[in-house]
Amino acid sequence: MQLKANFDHWEEVMKPAGFNNLMDSNALEAANSAGTLTLPNQIQIWVDFKNGDKKALSFIYQATVKSLFNYGQKFIPDKEIVADLIQDLFVELWNQRERLSNTTSIKYFLLKSLRYKIFRYLKRNKDVFIKNGISDDYNFELVFSHEHKLIEDGFAEEQKKKLALALTKLSKRQKEAIYLRYYNNLSYPEIASLMLLSEQSSYNLISKALKVLHKHLLHYAYLFFLIYCFC
Repeated sequence: MQLKANFDHWEEVMKPAGFNNLMDSNALEAANSAGTLTLPNQIQIWVDFKNGDKKALSFIYQATVKSLFNYGQKFIPDKEIVADLIQDLFVELWNQRERLSNTTSIKYFLLKSLRYKIFRYLKRNKDVFIKNGISDDYNFELVFSHEHKLIEDGFAEEQKKKLALALTKLSKRQKEAIYLRYYNNLSYPEIASLMLLSEQSSYNLISKALKVLHKHLLHYAYLFFLIYCFC
């Protein structure tokens, strides 16, 4: 997708944040560490963004791009497609900024918006994805990174196998709920809204997932490792 033409001076705004190197892991890490969205400052940042402040746009991108990219890849393995969808999302938000509602959680707002775009993209391109073994309506793959420093520090091979096996016991919706709760720190109401569930259903989904993990991982020490390896 060629989308940069929709936003004047796109490179000027996003280059400091590494947007043109979205698929480069070092650029992602640098962008992700460049800003932290916390209350109350993110409320003001969002107001500034809605008022047309390009610095606020760049800051929001820097503070959220890694989370968005990682989340998107859980649905679509193709890095270029995910990068294009994220770029498209920021273009659309900028063009529609004056009509956006207020939010107390920019990260939640962006994750929800990206999820919607991903599902629309999968629907429009379902033949291609089905051909490649990817569901066109709901696909969420959760794996741990073998490059994570905890594994490099000597996590036992048997424990790695148990972790991988435990993940296969979760449904795709359970994987997503766990990921949103423990890697992205979303609240239960936010998870419910994002996944189109009732709040009670989001509690139940995560509770059942934790029981499955506990059963197969023996104790919650493994779960903490699981959480840190979702990147």
